[in-house]
Amino acid sequence: MSQSDVILVGASVRSFAQSAMRDGLRPICVDMFCDADLRLSLREHGLSETHWCRHITSFTEAAQAVADVNSNVPAIVLGGLENHMTGFLHLSSQRTVRGPDWKTIEQLRDPLRLFPRLRDLGCCVPRFHVKGSGVPVHEPGLRWLHKRRCSSGGQGIRWYAESEVSRHTPSEAVPTDDLQEFIDGIPISASFLATVYSENESVAPWGGVQLLGCALQLSGCQELHADAFHFCGNVGPLTLAADLTRNVVRAGRAVAAESSVSGLFGIDFVVRDGRPFIVEVNPRPTASHELHERGRVCLPGHVSLQLGQPVRSSGHTGGASDFHADAQRNVHQQGSRGCWARFVIYADQDVVISDDLQSELLSRCVREGTHPFWLADIPSSGTTVTPGTPLCSLYADLSEKGLRFSQLHSLVELLPLSAVPSVEKLVETIQARLVVLAND
Repeated sequence: MSQSDVILVGASVRSFAQSAMRDGLRPICVDMFCDADLRLSLREHGLSETHWCRHITSFTEAAQAVADVNSNVPAIVLGGLENHMTGFLHLSSQRTVRGPDWKTIEQLRDPLRLFPRLRDLGCCVPRFHVKGSGVPVHEPGLRWLHKRRCSSGGQGIRWYAESEVSRHTPSEAVPTDDLQEFIDGIPISASFLATVYSENESVAPWGGVQLLGCALQLSGCQELHADAFHFCGNVGPLTLAADLTRNVVRAGRAVAAESSVSGLFGIDFVVRDGRPFIVEVNPRPTASHELHERGRVCLPGHVSLQLGQPVRSSGHTGGASDFHADAQRNVHQQGSRGCWARFVIYADQDVVISDDLQSELLSRCVREGTHPFWLADIPSSGTTVTPGTPLCSLYADLSEKGLRFSQLHSLVELLPLSAVPSVEKLVETIQARLVVLAND
C-alpha cells in the first residue's frame, strides 16, 4: 500500500479529497458519510476505498480510525471536528494537525475574548451576551439569536424570545447559549490564508494574511427544503465593491492580529449598508473552497495550502512569497473568474438510496465540461436519509449566459423528493444580491 500524504477528517470530506487528488496528493479520508462519489473518486485515482476511505460515527473515533497510519502523516481538520475537544486533542496527541491548536480555536469561538478587540481595531461586530451573563434589555426592532459555540452548519441557532425567561426569577433568567444580535443583510463568507513570518520580526503579525476569496452564503432556504439557519451552500467567487473588499481584508488581518491562527481560516459576515459585520470565525478551511479553486485553477488547492507545500501537478512551483503575490493579483481580478453555486438540497421525506438510484445520481456527477448543472455528495446505496438532513449537493455554473434551466429541471426531477426544489427562483434572488455586493 502506497504512503499517504495527508489525513482529512471532517463530517464530509469529499470536496477536499477531490481537491487533494487533483494536486497529486493521496488523502486518507475520515468522515461520517463516505459518499458514493468520494469512493468513486478514490477508485478513479487508483486508491482502494477500503484503505483510503474510513467511516466514523463520532469524532471521538477519529484518532483510532487512523491509528495504523504512520504518525509522520499530518491531519487536516475540516468541518465539524473543530467543535469536539476530545476528538481533536486525541488526534493532536497522535500526529501533527495542521492549522490552529485547540487553545486558538477556543479563543476564536469566544465572543467575549474576540469581539471587543475586533471592535477596537475598527471592525463591525454585533452586540452579544455570553451564556450565563443575563438577558438583554428590550429594545424595539432589535432581535437576538441563540448560538452555540460548539456547532457548525447553522445547527443550534434559533431565535431568542423574551418570553423564554419571563417565567423565571431574576437569578434564573440567564441564557444557556450565547446570544448574538441579529444583523439583517446579505451573508457572505471569506477565506483567508495566514502565514507566520517567524524569521522576520519586523513584519507585522498579520502581514502574511491573504484573502483567497469571498462567497455568498446560503442558509435556511425553503426552496431547498432546509430548516431555518441550516447551511445551504455558497455562491462565488464574488466580485465585491472596492470599499467592501478593503473592509473584509482588514477584518481578516484583525483576526490574525488578535490570535495565533495559522493556515486557512474563514470569517462569516453579514453586509449591511455596505459594511461587513463579523458574525463568526471558522478556524479551518471553508466549505466554499471548491468555488475559489475553480476561479484560480493556476494556484494550489486548499489542502495543499494547508500543508504549506507546493503541489506536483498544478504547475505552481514557487515559494510562499510567490503564492501570496499570485493570490493577491487573483483577488483584484475577480471579475474575470466566473461564478459557481453549490446548493445543499435537504430531504423532505424519508429516502432509502437503492443501487439503481445511486448509479443514476452518480452518472450526473459531471465535474468538468459544458454541463451547467451537476450533482455531488451522493449517499451510498442502502443509506436512509431522513427529512431535514442533506440529501445531496447541486452545482450550477452561474457565469454561463442564458442558463439552460431545462437541464436543471430534468436533473432535480431525478431526486426522490415529494416537492421539486425551487432552484430557478433561488437563482433569481442570488443574481440580485450579486449586483448589490458588486456596487454597494
